[in-house]
This record gives sequence, C-alpha cells and structure tokens, in this order.
Amino acid sequence: MNTFSRSALIDFNTLLNNRRANYRHSSAANAASERVSSERENPRVDISDHSDHYQLVAEMPGIDKSDIHVSIDESVLSIETKRPTQEDTPEGTSRIRTERYLGDYKRSFTLGENIDRDNISAQFENGLLILSVPKQKEVVQQPTKIDIH
Repeated sequence: MNTFSRSALIDFNTLLNNRRANYRHSSAANAASERVSSERENPRVDISDHSDHYQLVAEMPGIDKSDIHVSIDESVLSIETKRPTQEDTPEGTSRIRTERYLGDYKRSFTLGENIDRDNISAQFENGLLILSVPKQKEVVQQPTKIDIH
C-alpha cells in the first residue's frame, strides 16, 4: 500500500528491476541470489508522507558522512556513495567469506510537481540518511479581470 501519491515519488530502481525480472530466464535459486545481491547494492529506503513533507530514510551502515552525495538534476533526486570495492587484507590472511557489500551505492527518485526543491534538507546520524522533502503550499489562482481597451 502506498502512503504517497504515485506522481510525487517514483523509485526508478524498482521500476527497472521489475522490468529486468520479466526478461530473465533463470532458476529460482539464481533469482533469489540476484534479489539478495540487488538489495545489498542499493541502500534500503523508507518513504513516508507527512502532512507538509515527505521523509526518506536511507540505511547507510558503515558509510562516512563525507562519502554521501545527494543531488537534484531536473526532477530526479539522487543519493550516491563512493566506497572502495575491496578492503585491504593483511598479509598472511585469506578471506573465507565476505557478505558485507563493498562498492558504490546509488538510488534515484523522481520528484513530483508539488515539491519545494529549494528547501530539501538532509541529516545523517547513526548510519541513517534522513531527507525531508517539503511539499509546496497549494497556490489557488484567483480569477483576474482583463480590461478591454
């Protein structure tokens, strides 16, 4: 169930992943593996609709605040992080298993028309990026009389 209007925020990654899933021909085990891999590569984001703003909360465990980049290009809000793709392994040590994701994250959301782009705010604490996306106050157009000369 969506708590926000579809025109306000659309998760591009979900749309693309759903479209790719229709074209894949793989076993159930491969599909489950791909789903887990996809979930690890993108930060999980909760989106909630408040009366005067939308709130996006993205999980970013182990990410330094200086490595997070949030931007708006036209009507697309993007959250990106840059991380090394490998950790240094001390000499004489070999990895047995690596489950933590290392690498870049990127999520993009299309903003609707009722968004106040100039007042979007962000804060980062305890591994959570919290974005507040204010809604524009609805402007009611008053009828205007035009004089004929």
